[in-house]
Order: sequence, then structure tokens, then C-alpha cells
Amino acid sequence: MRLPKDLKPKIEAQFDSTIVEATLIGGGCINNASRIRLSDGRSLFLKYRRTVPPGFYEAEAYGLKCLAAADAIRVPRVYSVSSDSSCTPHILLEYLAPGESGVERQKEFARLLVQMHTHTADVFGLDRDNFIGHLPQYNTRSRNAGWGEFFYQERLIPQATIGAERGWMSEELGRKLRALREPIITELNANPERPTLLHGDLWSGNVYWGAKEPCLVDPAVYFGHREADLAFMELFGDPGDDFRRVYHALLPLAEGFEKRKNILNLYHLMTHANMFGGTYIRSFSGMLANIEAYF
Repeated sequence: MRLPKDLKPKIEAQFDSTIVEATLIGGGCINNASRIRLSDGRSLFLKYRRTVPPGFYEAEAYGLKCLAAADAIRVPRVYSVSSDSSCTPHILLEYLAPGESGVERQKEFARLLVQMHTHTADVFGLDRDNFIGHLPQYNTRSRNAGWGEFFYQERLIPQATIGAERGWMSEELGRKLRALREPIITELNANPERPTLLHGDLWSGNVYWGAKEPCLVDPAVYFGHREADLAFMELFGDPGDDFRRVYHALLPLAEGFEKRKNILNLYHLMTHANMFGGTYIRSFSGMLANIEAYF
């Protein structure tokens, strides 16, 4: 049974049911994950990690709560969460049965994402900091700034600092990023919109095709420009023409998205370089050079 021993009695007591099976689920880069089957027939989804930063799983639970409050795209219900020393750090979630994607599901997801992206706030960021992967994501220090300033100061600079500490962010790359500060801010501010609820880590692996409907998992929620979600959807895959047609028909993007997309995806290339190194460092360097050529 693939399950931390100290969590078994806690879960059984919480649900007043015996765990009859815990199956390891692969595919995650940050957490261990298991599907738990109870004797009463219910299934649960457990994510856990032996060592996590303080508030790690609580931040995920809060992000899921924010997405659920938008009443747009389905997210799993949170049953329990802990990141302290009282037990193995974990988040216990509703298990969502898998389904298929396909053209109609892509269109449905586009409509639901538009609905989520019409959930807005007055300022950027969030009322608490959280995480992207296992890295810190800062949301509270520049909330009254414009989108360009917020993105540069709270997304790019913290990851550049981590990259310098880990040795891959060279002096030359850092100099280029600093030199692009004003052009990046100006470009992002040229397309103003109200701060929109974002998933924040919206690549294909975090869109879960449930049996009944598309769902979102593993959020890094904040209020930002919706182009940030859409840009990342295209960095490591392609959401498809059917998705784009439906989304853009309902909520069109302003001219220049292709240019801004590369700026916005600098953040995700940096987080991946900080977590995994390797080819992501080269991809970041190449993307930065392309942006430098714009200006």
C-alpha cells in the first residue's frame, strides 16, 4: 500500500471507513500522489511530500478555493491539508474520475475559461503569497502597481534572484533582463485590462479531463492579465484551433499578443530552469534574446 503510515489512521478516522487500497499515481514532478479507495466505495486523491516549505499545501488549498468561488471550471474539493510537523505534509482531495478530451471538450473548456477570466479584482496579485511548483510566488508586495510593474517585479525579478543563487543566471543574462525592464513594463501596460483571476500554472498537465467536465488542478492562483494564462498554454503544447476560435470569439485578445506572449512566458521558463535546469536555461536565454531583438 503506497501511503505514509501516519496518514492512514487519520484518513480512516476522518471518513469513518477503512482504506482497502492505495495506488501510486505517476506523472508528478513535485509531489508523491496516490489514489485511495475506501471500504465504503469512495475514492480520494492524496498528494504528499516529506519536506515542504511552510504553508505549501495550504496555499494550494486556498488557490482551489479561489477557483471554486469563481463558479466556472470544476476543481477538486479539499478534505484536509497540512504542511506542519504534526504528520506527513499532504493535501487530501476529492478523486475525479478521468474522461476524454476531444474537440467538443476543448470548446467547452474554452467557454469555461472565458467565464473564469471574467472574474476580476481591483488590484493585481492576491491577499497572500503562494507557490509555483515548489518555488515561492509573491503576490502581496506590488498589488497597487500596473500590470507591467507587477509582472516584472513580482514574477521575473524573484526568479532571476533564485537563478543567480543557483548559478545559471549569469551576469550577462541578468544585465539583459535589467536592461529590458522599461520596454517590458511599457509593452505589458500598453494593453490594460482589469486584473483577472488566473490559474497561474496553466499548462496542459494541469487541465484534467474529468469524466463529466474539464477540471483544473495544481493552481498558482493570482489576479493578473488573462494573457498570462493563455500564453503558458502555448509554451509546452498547443490548446488547439478549436479552443482558440471559441475563446477569441467570446473574449478577443488585443493586437500584439504574439509579442507579449514571449515576455509572459519568460516567467515559466525561469521557474522551470530553477526547478529542473538543463534545456530550460537555454530556452530562457533564447527567448530573452528574441525579446531583446524586438526593442
